[in-house]
Amino acid sequence: MLELTTTSEGLHRRLFLQSVRCSLDVAKEAREAAVAAVGGVDASLKSAVEGLLGHLEEVGYNRRLQELAERAEQIIPGITGKTGKWKSAVYDARNVYAHRPVDKSWMSDVDIDQNLMIAISLQWVLRVVLLAESGLKAEVLSKRFNENQSYELFLEQAREWTPKVYGE
Repeated sequence: MLELTTTSEGLHRRLFLQSVRCSLDVAKEAREAAVAAVGGVDASLKSAVEGLLGHLEEVGYNRRLQELAERAEQIIPGITGKTGKWKSAVYDARNVYAHRPVDKSWMSDVDIDQNLMIAISLQWVLRVVLLAESGLKAEVLSKRFNENQSYELFLEQAREWTPKVYGE
């Protein structure tokens, strides 16, 4: 999951260069204001705030997922099921793996099934976006995906294992 979510973030950075939260100048000004504000409260927090706001101009992971999903959905409708729920599920799964507390018990079978489906769906999304970027025509990709038994099996399993995302 972490490899796929990291890959999706990097792919988005390369493909969606125009996607920014704010200009570099505005981000620099906001960062300087925040660092100055926290420096007056606790000087030891200055570097932490600088680090946390180091990429302020960049969009967040939620928006990155949304834009990747929209690109994939344009070519293969239904690849992310209910896109808003898909985006939330990928985001949540990423955070569970990246920030899981040490004392937390392992996941249930249902959690494992859902996370597996989310990881597989992310593979399909990344695959279609990369193939489209390589120059393959959307019509060809759509036809091939919809004729592909592995993709059809994925959709069938996704509806069963992640009904909130892929259900009717």
